[in-house]
Amino acid sequence: IKVTLDVLGEFIKDLDEAEANKKECLETIEQIHKNGIDGNMSLKPTSFGLLIDKEICYSHVREIVAKAASVNNFIRIDMEDSPCTTLEIELFRRLKTEFPGNVGLVVQAYLKRTLDDIKGLADLNSEAAPLSFRLCKGIYVEPEAISFKKYEEINQHFLEDLEYMFANKIHVGIATHDKPLVEGAYALLKKYNVQEHLYEFQMLYGVTPRLRDSIVNS
Repeated sequence: IKVTLDVLGEFIKDLDEAEANKKECLETIEQIHKNGIDGNMSLKPTSFGLLIDKEICYSHVREIVAKAASVNNFIRIDMEDSPCTTLEIELFRRLKTEFPGNVGLVVQAYLKRTLDDIKGLADLNSEAAPLSFRLCKGIYVEPEAISFKKYEEINQHFLEDLEYMFANKIHVGIATHDKPLVEGAYALLKKYNVQEHLYEFQMLYGVTPRLRDSIVNS
């Protein structure tokens, strides 16, 4: 079992907070490395000033990714609400180009744009350094014009996104606590004979422990 750590503090109001958050992330990476923890970090770009100054945000996040790369670790860019989506994809693209094996992105199945966004990043995929996504349903309250609202609809698009990733040999963290989605993922894993290094299941610690244990023990 691997762990993902997330330093909270998104949607900051000033850039002093961005500097402080960057230092905390750098120290966390150092501690992960020193203590031999099998894990990595996710970060929310608004914690580093994305909505205040996107270039300063890029500079902070790049420093964090560079630190992770220096110790052979990995940073995942979290996806926040819809005003951030395009900015965070652009941020990821810049970082993935420079650090191809050390940065990933979260995508949200309930946004109507998500499959097109995934396809739009396909030029960055390679066998040596596959794209790495975490696929989740999405938690923000978004307008119906840009997001799917019904449970069945969201699940359908989650599995469509997942199938595209499997078919195109993209690494994916399947982030769900929903048993039907876990079962759907297993069916797709079998259909595409997906190699173990191209997927993992991801869950929040302490949520649906029985389902988690059934995956770990399978």
